[in-house]
Amino acid sequence: MRFIATAAHVALQLQSEPYLEWSPAVIGLCKAVEAEVVRRLLRPLAARSAADDLSTDKNDKDIGRMGAFCADATRKPPELGGFAHFLQTVIHGKHRRETSVLIGSFLKLAAEWTDSQWLLDSSGFHRALVLLTSSFRNRAAHIDELGREDYVACRELVIGNEGIMWKLVVATEQRSGRPSSQLFQKDQ
Repeated sequence: MRFIATAAHVALQLQSEPYLEWSPAVIGLCKAVEAEVVRRLLRPLAARSAADDLSTDKNDKDIGRMGAFCADATRKPPELGGFAHFLQTVIHGKHRRETSVLIGSFLKLAAEWTDSQWLLDSSGFHRALVLLTSSFRNRAAHIDELGREDYVACRELVIGNEGIMWKLVVATEQRSGRPSSQLFQKDQ
């Protein structure tokens, strides 16, 4: 919330100076998403896989950064782009879903959440992250100049009616009081 509030405050100040550059406001929105990804996805995955042997995953070219973080959660978490690449591998890597300890842990964790299908759908969370990083985060972090229109579009993507933040919160809520070990057992 603090990143979103800061972005809104910066945007309000920029309204009166239209010739100024809007990247700081956009970065604030991107940081809000990144903070929630770390809090709702990366840290729980690291906790879930803390006792697992992730040596193969740490050496994997596509999921190595996630594997290294989950093996040692004191490390700096991967950025949005790194997580988006991991998620792409989860979604499209059928062989890896069968062999990767880390991906298996992620899928088990996602099965405990209410709307994990949005997380695991290539046109869901992954597409939103790619759009956020390529259209806003990377441009704002480098030398591209962003204007008010960019901020408004980023804001809509992040906290609009169908925004990433709301969907991420809903997607990662725990299912009803059933323990995760019972989720795949047939009801009797």
